[in-house]
Amino acid sequence: KGVYSFSEGVALKKPRLSEEEAAFLPFLQEIVRSLGDNFEELFGGIVRKFMPAEYDSSFYAKLPSGVKLRKEYPFIKVLDNAIDQWNKVRLRYKSAKGESDYTLKPFKISFYDGFWYLLAQKDGEKKVRTFRLDNIRSVRKLEAGFAVPENLQELLDESVNIWFSGERDTKVILEVAEPAARYFKQRSYVPLQKIVNEHKDGSLTVETMISADMEVLPAVFQWIPHITVQEPAALRDKVTALVSEYLSRIA
Repeated sequence: KGVYSFSEGVALKKPRLSEEEAAFLPFLQEIVRSLGDNFEELFGGIVRKFMPAEYDSSFYAKLPSGVKLRKEYPFIKVLDNAIDQWNKVRLRYKSAKGESDYTLKPFKISFYDGFWYLLAQKDGEKKVRTFRLDNIRSVRKLEAGFAVPENLQELLDESVNIWFSGERDTKVILEVAEPAARYFKQRSYVPLQKIVNEHKDGSLTVETMISADMEVLPAVFQWIPHITVQEPAALRDKVTALVSEYLSRIA
């Protein structure tokens, strides 16, 4: 009685930051700035609590520019709450074919290559679908609940772009010529990328497992002419057809 105290973990003193920690905060702020006003404002408040206004980081990161998530973005609070509470949603979505209604299990709101997506499953499907947030027309939270797939985090961690859709059950073999080989040694351009052979001429044989062709096609077109699809034949033929179509348009 008559004694006041702070809750555990609360203090009036500012926490001390190491030199590395101090440099890291403004660096993260540069990344967050690309995501949208709400993220920038929230993280900026954190930085201001720990750092002097004039501090500048030695590091810089550039995310793809695209659709930023604004504070007033419609439906975001409904989606956030539904994901947090594991509630299904009823969503109206505009695509190239027109507007359609879906009952979905919403899993994550994700940022890939400059765009924001809702990752979700339709009732009765195992395939993970993606819905561009800027194409969503309405969202209604439902009372029905759902269970999150056990492999969801693994699926996200293995992804290299937004085109994953479920179990990666298709093996792709790529031949990567010497000019591109050193980049493939340093970075994963395709899911579950594995170098299975390094040749004397400096080229590589690379193996990947995909769930959809678009998981690997962007990397193939990025590195043409220094990359070829060896297997499967259907994907190799698809690349050939797309290149031929392109050449016919510029001929």
